[in-house]
Amino acid sequence: MKYLKIRHYISVLLSEGTRWEFEDILNGGVNLTDRQIKRYSWRKRYLLFVPVMILVLILKKGINSECIGYAIAALSIFIGLFASLIITMYGRYLQIPRLPPTANNDQKIEDKKVRNFIRQFTFVTGKNLLVATVIIALMSLILILPEYMSINVFESKFISSNN
Repeated sequence: MKYLKIRHYISVLLSEGTRWEFEDILNGGVNLTDRQIKRYSWRKRYLLFVPVMILVLILKKGINSECIGYAIAALSIFIGLFASLIITMYGRYLQIPRLPPTANNDQKIEDKKVRNFIRQFTFVTGKNLLVATVIIALMSLILILPEYMSINVFESKFISSNN
């Protein structure tokens, strides 16, 4: 049961992170519709596929384990710094005093901008931290299981069965 809650929170983090990535907090609206956001995310995802395939073709023996170690160290530093920054921002968010009901519209707009900025920062950074954590886990698998990860795709033969 707790596993389902974790999956729920991860999906909320990813969807809200993507939504807040395109939120225009200064003008008080979203620049793109949900459909445009999904289309942009799809394009970004598949455009990243092209350089990965080029790297697979160029680096037939894979990435050096030292390079993987450096990437893991850099991502770990990124996670450590930004996780503490998210915690600090959340503390600041809780310290923002609520406006009295008699506040004028300019004060309410400024208060909403500050709160939306903190939400945007938290969700987008949280999404990036989650992606960095997944990348670290996958790169660690490459270091832990080198015999399974060093398969040369170009030496493989695919056999089709004709019935």
